Amino acid sequence: SPAAQQPQDKLRSILSFLDEVEESSRADISSLMSSARSSRTPQDAPGWPDRDSDSASLGGARAVGYGLANDAAAVHSRLSLLEVEVKDKRKTIDALKRALAEAKEHEKKSLHETTKEWEDKMHNQKAQYEMGLERNLKLVDRLLNDKTELTKRCELFTEELKTVERKFQLKLEEVDDKASKELERQKKNWMAAERLRREAWEKDKVREIKEMTIKGLQP
Repeated sequence: SPAAQQPQDKLRSILSFLDEVEESSRADISSLMSSARSSRTPQDAPGWPDRDSDSASLGGARAVGYGLANDAAAVHSRLSLLEVEVKDKRKTIDALKRALAEAKEHEKKSLHETTKEWEDKMHNQKAQYEMGLERNLKLVDRLLNDKTELTKRCELFTEELKTVERKFQLKLEEVDDKASKELERQKKNWMAAERLRREAWEKDKVREIKEMTIKGLQP
């Protein structure tokens, strides 16, 4: 990730800088040693007089010797400065190494903290997911139980409804049969009453006719 890549880039940059400082120090020390060696062998320098030369060239040789002595003193001074510079660079290197070790430790600590943080987040998310899943499973179980119970109640209600319908049909047939019988009975009673009324009317008429006939025959 970009966040993890930044500390690695910083470490590589620090290591590269340390390599450059160490290489520069080695180059300075090598140059210093070469200068020191050349200052310690003035007889090998060009123009140094032979031991067999005449006394006339002795003054020139001394002048050259003084010049070389001055060069050696300058080299020695340069050596002292370089030694100080090398010490400073070594201190810088030690400080950078400590900084590098601290950076590595900080990176390790940050990585550990980041890993633990993500592990805690994953653990919390997993716990929440499991809790939600458990709630959903319980809800599903409850709905299934409710559905089963509701199905049983519907089946029972259907059976009760069928029973009521059968009873109603039987009652309806019974009422219809009773009504038919009652109507037939009332019809018979009416016919019997009508017959009796007609017979009584006929008797009255016969009686009236007889009476009228008797009256008509009397003088």
